[in-house]
Amino acid sequence: MPAPEKVSRADLERLIAQGKTNKEMAEELGVGLRTIARTRVRYGLESKDTYDHSQFIPWRLTMEHSRSGPTLYLRLMSRAAQGGDVPAPSLNTAIRWATKLVNQGWDIDYDPEYEGTELSEDGGWKLIPDDEGSGRLKELLELLPSVPMKKPRTVRRD
Repeated sequence: MPAPEKVSRADLERLIAQGKTNKEMAEELGVGLRTIARTRVRYGLESKDTYDHSQFIPWRLTMEHSRSGPTLYLRLMSRAAQGGDVPAPSLNTAIRWATKLVNQGWDIDYDPEYEGTELSEDGGWKLIPDDEGSGRLKELLELLPSVPMKKPRTVRRD
């Protein structure tokens, strides 16, 4: 027997027509924000600010790792690659992070059991040689609009 419907299509369509945000809809209907987002997708009523990050974050992340630095950077860059509005300083930081890894010949991978901390204090994210990886970071960087970046400082040692 299917689970009872928490949010009806009619309710969603009515609230969308009123110009309500997902947060306002969740509060009015007494459900969580994620319930609204999932239900909109199920009914084909995605909001214009819904982005699909699955191309660049294809793993099922644990809650512990879903808010880590690498996850945040991947989401920011994915959103920008899909035409979303991302604050320039945040995007710049994410691009510098990814560019540094790519220039050093690295890609990233995710394993919820991985305990190394080179990418995240919480583990999960690991560096892999780019030739073993998917080229995910390199591909993502190629999709991004150009953002003015500071040149890295070079340290001279005499």
